[in-house]
Amino acid sequence: MSQRNTEDPRKTQIIEVLKRDYFPMILQLPQQWTAEQHEKNRLSRSLAAFAIANLADVTPAQAVNSVIDGYDDNGIDAVYFDRNLNLLWLVQSKIGNAPDMDDNLKFCRGIEDLIGRHFDNFNPAFSQLQQDVDDALNTNGLKIIGCHVYMDGGIQSHVVRELNQLQTKLNIPYARFEWRDLRIDQNYAWLTARQAIRTVIAVPVHVRYTESLDI
Repeated sequence: MSQRNTEDPRKTQIIEVLKRDYFPMILQLPQQWTAEQHEKNRLSRSLAAFAIANLADVTPAQAVNSVIDGYDDNGIDAVYFDRNLNLLWLVQSKIGNAPDMDDNLKFCRGIEDLIGRHFDNFNPAFSQLQQDVDDALNTNGLKIIGCHVYMDGGIQSHVVRELNQLQTKLNIPYARFEWRDLRIDQNYAWLTARQAIRTVIAVPVHVRYTESLDI
């Protein structure tokens, strides 16, 4: 008897959108991986861009430019500075399970390296974003938001504890950092919201003209 496919249908829909809207811009890395490994990597990078597009309300093309995921990304997959709202978005994405302790440790270290301007600890893809990060860190009142974006399961208590410790540490002497847990519920909510907008735009508007009669 074949095993029943129990994958969340919401995940299937999200993956379809990632492949349609982001795969044309998220290219395969030059790594000696299997086809399955390459697809998983591209999906994770696409999910990071998808999150930035929705968090910062930018186009997919703009969001793709924020992706630094790859070799030596220092735990951060995407960085975007919203100059209008003075927000620096930092994303770690997983197309599968929620980040474990090791994943989160890399993310936390990457955040501290970024804030400390230890840019040499990031990969070459970060260089195109370094000026934006410098501008952000030089801006008074900057808010930094670290986001774990993933599709399966939930963040464990030890990861929550580490993130809260980082938040406490970075918010001395003033509040500047917070973190968010963005699981499949939020990703799907973004998806359905965008689909609703597309539906409204696509609906034709019919205007009926009537002739006025002079009496």
